[in-house]
Amino acid sequence: MEKLVLKSFTDKNYSREYKSPITLQINPSEIRFEKSIKYDRDRQMGALGGASVFENYGEQTCSFNILLDATGVLSEDEDTRSVQDIVDKLEAALYGYNSEAHRPPYVMVVWGVMIFKGQLSKMETNYTMFSSTGEPMRAKLSFTFCGFTSDEEERKKAGKSSPDMSHLITIRAGETLASVCNRIYGDSLLVDEVATINGLNGFRNIKAGTTLIFPHLKKIKD
Repeated sequence: MEKLVLKSFTDKNYSREYKSPITLQINPSEIRFEKSIKYDRDRQMGALGGASVFENYGEQTCSFNILLDATGVLSEDEDTRSVQDIVDKLEAALYGYNSEAHRPPYVMVVWGVMIFKGQLSKMETNYTMFSSTGEPMRAKLSFTFCGFTSDEEERKKAGKSSPDMSHLITIRAGETLASVCNRIYGDSLLVDEVATINGLNGFRNIKAGTTLIFPHLKKIKD
């Protein structure tokens, strides 16, 4: 059976490997993908209810648990028999500080046809069995990854060559709504329309990480 593989990269385009890929001993029994949508409750004074106004798309996450075992139940290569060695390798590949990129590595979770690109947000290690000398013999690890897409992939999704399609774009650090409109539509003057469609009060000071809808809009004529 195909095993889940964790790959780490130095760059946000996932082209330069940071550490060697790690193939898990045992596949997780389940893997969870989470998506969310944020709404702003538009309530007027004295009203019992209110309209839910779309604000933005929340962060996508991938989470799962794995087991590590060195009791002899599993038949593994010599370099993966030690539970602590595997934990150390996972921490180095997923959590360790990458001095080249000045940040933790980018991570790709690959299991069959499922591919999730992101970065580690949480890792928990629970040692559940020890040898007589105190060496860990079994452990349960929990991972949570938050999604990350490079600017290049965002541009591909945006389909700059196809401005007649609607797109979901995550605002990156240093970007403005005007610059994204210019990238997608070739016209930064469409910021007001995009802001209105997304229920924004304006187009300035949009936080990095905010995901907005960029629908099919006709370019403003000169």
